[in-house]
Amino acid sequence: MLPKFPSDPQLQEAAEKIKDILRGYDIAAVMTLVSGNGHAEYVNFVTDPKWSALTDVDGGMRFKASPVSAPSMGRAYERIKVRKTVNAIVLLRDVLAIQARMFKSLSDQLSKHVDWEETPGLHTPKEPQ
Repeated sequence: MLPKFPSDPQLQEAAEKIKDILRGYDIAAVMTLVSGNGHAEYVNFVTDPKWSALTDVDGGMRFKASPVSAPSMGRAYERIKVRKTVNAIVLLRDVLAIQARMFKSLSDQLSKHVDWEETPGLHTPKEPQ
């Protein structure tokens, strides 16, 4: 189960509007929206595109494809769907890894200059003394 951050209605509303845009273009996305008051909203929008072989299952995702015994036209469509889904997963994994390294490096550098208290889901800078 993924962690739950403090909820912010403004972030949730923004996430829904962004999802509508993604649906309109039939694209997948993984995103994190952050407000300046310590709230975050993350969205794994990878099960909605028509070409995705992923489905939502109990707060996670499941890869689902038709069996090999499907009619040949269906198998051809499934192969395309599987290829597109695997490509999306690998691209998202690689880009998220790059972003994680970038933000880790940035937070390491900031920690040399700014003292903050880090707790699950809330990171509060300490006031300078």
